[in-house]
Amino acid sequence: MPTNLAAVNLQVRGFELNSLEERRIDRHLRRLAQRLTTGGDELVVDLNLEWHEMQRRVTARIIARSGHLGTQLVSDASAETADKAVRLASERILRQFGRRRRMERGVGSYSVPSRWFPERSRRSHARPGAKTRDAERANDES
Repeated sequence: MPTNLAAVNLQVRGFELNSLEERRIDRHLRRLAQRLTTGGDELVVDLNLEWHEMQRRVTARIIARSGHLGTQLVSDASAETADKAVRLASERILRQFGRRRRMERGVGSYSVPSRWFPERSRRSHARPGAKTRDAERANDES
């Protein structure tokens, strides 16, 4: 599976990564590169991982640049492990990228925001077992 991940500049402060965390971080960054790059663009990622002893958490800062003079997306996330922090930061970058693409297309001017995130479908606020207006209309018509 070829990806357009040109370079990863990794800085780790205050701890060392084990092999499992390295593999997971590599997988997250390859997925990020696969989603962010189009055509022949290459993605350069600066990844800073820092251990905070008092909080007992790892902070990940990702700076992703695509193409020559292309877009630059920045995200910070904090979690208990390094791979989880990188996953959270990469998810935030993907959301930023999605927002930027929607703004470029002008989606906000003609689309319904609830369709942007289908996993966040509207929930009914009716009590369980309560009759809705549609159910009442169907009963009245029959």
